[in-house]
Amino acid sequence: MACFYEKRCYITDRELKPLAYFDADAYIAACGISDDGSVALFQTANGPSGEVTMLIDANTFSTIAAGAVPVSANSVRGINVDSTRKKFTLFTAKKRETEWSEKHGFTFSLEPTVPADEPQEIPDYGAMKAAERMGIPYEEYAAILKKARDEVESDDSWEKELDAKNRAKAGIDGPDAETFEKDAERLRLYKEKTDLSPYELLEKAQVCMDELKENYTELTEQKAAGYLRLSALNPKMSAYQLSNAYKELGQIYDRNELKQKALDAYREGLRLNPALSVKKRIKQLEKELNA
Repeated sequence: MACFYEKRCYITDRELKPLAYFDADAYIAACGISDDGSVALFQTANGPSGEVTMLIDANTFSTIAAGAVPVSANSVRGINVDSTRKKFTLFTAKKRETEWSEKHGFTFSLEPTVPADEPQEIPDYGAMKAAERMGIPYEEYAAILKKARDEVESDDSWEKELDAKNRAKAGIDGPDAETFEKDAERLRLYKEKTDLSPYELLEKAQVCMDELKENYTELTEQKAAGYLRLSALNPKMSAYQLSNAYKELGQIYDRNELKQKALDAYREGLRLNPALSVKKRIKQLEKELNA
């Protein structure tokens, strides 16, 4: 299997035990693997090298190809890798759409195929086995499965019920009407300011912070802080990832002797994630600034 976490790409066995991994220079945005498990594909979001598409031999863990294709990783909704024909297909959609509406084909040399080839039809062996055990035709079982999935997707009450149970178990109060209203207002402001996803903004902030580590300038610092503030407006943004970004920004301020800014960044990171490892440094900075 192929999977990822932040900037790390993994190739695993069927039990998700890692067989190999490697780090990219930007956050991974999408991945896929051929039906025979021999070729994995990873796409990064925009980073120091731009958006990069990587094809990896899953048997030798060597790189088949790496480079840019004229498809934004943010628009990819699905990937099909055909190891036999040495081609892959990217299924894409416009921003804010969830289902794919276009497909783009490429060879393993990252050259476009026009038109995009029809992707492989991958049999659902699990469903076939289930139909066999039940003693009914596969087509009948597939229709039952589709109906059940459609019913689940059209009714989100189970998700709300599960969320409520988890919150009660963890001792967390559920969101009240005021919280929902605030989130709606934040989302309205967010949509007024940008069409980018919060994770694209986080990636832009990361690029700026990488630049600041090499050469600190006020302009780049303002861009990094601005991208983080805008990303935080979106209620769907991961508080955990955002907290780590604020911690990193605080460390940059720290290295440049900007103690008040460092303190503010650390405090914001801690507000987003109470488990963030910055409490000791916050106390030190508070003591130094109040001396």
